Amino acid sequence: MNKVSSHLLLAALVCCGSGFAQQEKGDKEVGVGGQLLFTHTSNFIGNADFQLSFGYYASVRNYFGFEADPNITFEHTPGTPAVQGVALVNGKLVPCNAGSAGCIGAEAATSGTNSTNVGGFYGANYRRLVGNPKGRVFPFIGGGGGAYVQAGTSGKSVLGSFFGEAGLKAYVSQKTSLEFAYKLLYYPQSGGSFQDNSASLLTISLRHIF
Repeated sequence: MNKVSSHLLLAALVCCGSGFAQQEKGDKEVGVGGQLLFTHTSNFIGNADFQLSFGYYASVRNYFGFEADPNITFEHTPGTPAVQGVALVNGKLVPCNAGSAGCIGAEAATSGTNSTNVGGFYGANYRRLVGNPKGRVFPFIGGGGGAYVQAGTSGKSVLGSFFGEAGLKAYVSQKTSLEFAYKLLYYPQSGGSFQDNSASLLTISLRHIF
């Protein structure tokens, strides 16, 4: 083998053979990202929040982790102005305000309200990665469960939740990957259909193994 060919082979091995390490048994992984939640009800509600995760690879394909998805919700409801009505006085219709005797159609003014709620989903999950163990892209499926906790001016609530997920993990460097995932959440409550008690969650996160 000539000198030029040796250099080309060495460059190929460095570039293609060791450029991406991927996850290995015993690796730990941290992640940060954001997500968009939308309900399946007719009165569509959406919410955006953060995602923090920490996990452990029991093998190249099996991941066990914990995640915290905190969010803060601010809500403002504007007030409404008073609306005058009419009343019949001495055979004539005259303007009147809400609360006046015989007044029809009047509405009292309402003041605006502000509320702040802090909450989030906290739970554990399992993922099974598929694909070439030496590749750069890993589709995955998984599931988990936990609780959605919310506290604020409207009170405190805790709601149990389960989910299934599917997604794609793509390495952008030797230890860092981008993840795109879809989760189908189910939070059982008394009464209501599956549509009323479920939601979809779209997640994008940046993850790093060490």
